[in-house]
Amino acid sequence: MFPVYNISDFVSQRPESLGTKEKTWVLPSEGHELVRRPHLFKIGRPNTGENWAEKVSFELCKLLGIPCASYDFARIGDVKGVVSERFMPDAAQFIPGNMLLARVVDGYDGNKRFQQIDYKIGHVLNLIKRLRGLRKPVGWEEELKNLSATEVFVGYLLFDALIGNTDRHHENWGVVVNVEKENISVHLAPSFDHASSLGRNEPAEKRSMRLTTKDHRATVEAYAERGKSAFFGSNTPGTLHLCELVDELVKVYPEATQFWATRIGELSEEAFSKVFGQIGEEWIDEGAARFAIRMLCANQAMILGATNV
Repeated sequence: MFPVYNISDFVSQRPESLGTKEKTWVLPSEGHELVRRPHLFKIGRPNTGENWAEKVSFELCKLLGIPCASYDFARIGDVKGVVSERFMPDAAQFIPGNMLLARVVDGYDGNKRFQQIDYKIGHVLNLIKRLRGLRKPVGWEEELKNLSATEVFVGYLLFDALIGNTDRHHENWGVVVNVEKENISVHLAPSFDHASSLGRNEPAEKRSMRLTTKDHRATVEAYAERGKSAFFGSNTPGTLHLCELVDELVKVYPEATQFWATRIGELSEEAFSKVFGQIGEEWIDEGAARFAIRMLCANQAMILGATNV
């Protein structure tokens, strides 16, 4: 079973302003098994499944070899959440995507998180590609040596399609500016914040209906097929469906898309089930786990079909 860390005696450092969920930075106590570095404690909203969705997504990233912030179950008294070690060196600075886009896309409103029609997948991929000297995430340069930073980011987007992540908005990716002595390097940040995924917010009665219905319009697979990304397309009035996002990636980065789709295809339903089987019942119920596993299988099939893997 995945451990649940009691962090009641951790030193509280400061609240985190980025994002919408309640969160605070804490420092593990001396001798604790968690590394004594700043950790972000994120409190999942009640009855949303945000905590288990974050943990499952991290475990799947590990299986796929996708750079990702770590997430572990944690609690302070009766308050449950996940704790995540700071994903960059102490002297480094994180610059979110909205700050980058506002500098290069004419009229881009970096303060508008949602319904930002200039938040187009083409703008984002071109920006990352043209960032001079952009390196892969810190600590991943050898393991992913055959990929560019942009191709690693393509992996993040394919992963979004797998888990049904609807929340890759312009503050949920960015770059890390790392300073070591007199050397400055700029790296793609690891993937993070995957809580809006895996159908975690579906009410129990709807999940049950979708798991058992014979109406093909209401199944888990139909639910997965309607999944939306946060990106607008070039010629679409609304945000792209996740399947449309995959199609866009196939067009512009076919080799990278094929690379990550192949890794996704190597995961079995048994591998998905094994991850969920390590979560205690106080964090997730059986119906939510069954729903999420079927959703993963449906999205996996969609990705493999779109990429001909």
